[in-house]
Amino acid sequence: MPRHQAIQSLYQNPPTTGAETVAVMTIHDEGVWTMHRRRAVVRAALAAAALAISSFAAQIATAAPAHAALDGLVLATPVSSPSDGAQIHNATARCTGGRVVVGGGAKITGTNLSHKRLTLLMPVDTGVESYFAVTAQANTPVYEGNWGVTAYAVCAFRRSDYKIEPRADSAHGSGAFKQTAAVCTGGRRVIGTGAAVIAPVGKAGLVLNRAAGPLDISRASAHAEPGFTGAWHVSSWAICMNPIGAQVAGGTGSQVADANCPGNTLVHGAGGGGGLRDDGPIFVRTIEPIAGLRRVHVEMTGPYPVFMVAQAICA
Repeated sequence: MPRHQAIQSLYQNPPTTGAETVAVMTIHDEGVWTMHRRRAVVRAALAAAALAISSFAAQIATAAPAHAALDGLVLATPVSSPSDGAQIHNATARCTGGRVVVGGGAKITGTNLSHKRLTLLMPVDTGVESYFAVTAQANTPVYEGNWGVTAYAVCAFRRSDYKIEPRADSAHGSGAFKQTAAVCTGGRRVIGTGAAVIAPVGKAGLVLNRAAGPLDISRASAHAEPGFTGAWHVSSWAICMNPIGAQVAGGTGSQVADANCPGNTLVHGAGGGGGLRDDGPIFVRTIEPIAGLRRVHVEMTGPYPVFMVAQAICA
């Protein structure tokens, strides 16, 4: 049994030896001496347990708190679109207090979620305002119940090496599956990502938006709706800065996955989704940095043929 569980068990269920001692007390002197000796042992055991509990509590109180590699790191107030039967929903989460967007995500909620997909996850910094804009679409204009999308922005104080790289686009044309990647320049590394599909409403959706393992590029992939033969493309953004010791944490699943930051590190960027090959029209519907910035939660519109991933860029 782990030490903290043993201590907790001892605290919640103290030894019953004291009661047992009373039961076995005899009328002769040796029995009385035995009773007192056993009581002394019990008192010593309980005192040791109390000391251990106090020590364990002190360890908890003095444990190193989670910290961010970037100053002023916060999860901005999430912003949700109206919940209704519209085919398109938009939302924008804004950084405040002199902060800039370093990561973000979106979550679709409502009914018939297998028919809803993310189509825009866009980091924006104008020098005056900084935000994360998201769009979600249904694959049909037919009313299927109310639904909406929530935007998330991870924000930190601006640094001189901060840069959102220019958008990288795949070829514009017909095709079932497309992918592209935005590259960090000048020795910078990815701290956050973004992606978009440019297509007629309801005709394509994002499959993947995440950084590569070395944090040198931001990947995006997307799939067209079955039967759509028109022109479209997918785009990617990379939010970059000089290396800050960030690391990638990942998790896998069939349709849902979580990535947890190790130790006392925090989520700076969020990503995830399917793969870099055509595994069919299975779209990403949620990439959510969870409050507290210790975890990223990702959901697809259906089970992925191999596995899907959740990604947290932690520092």
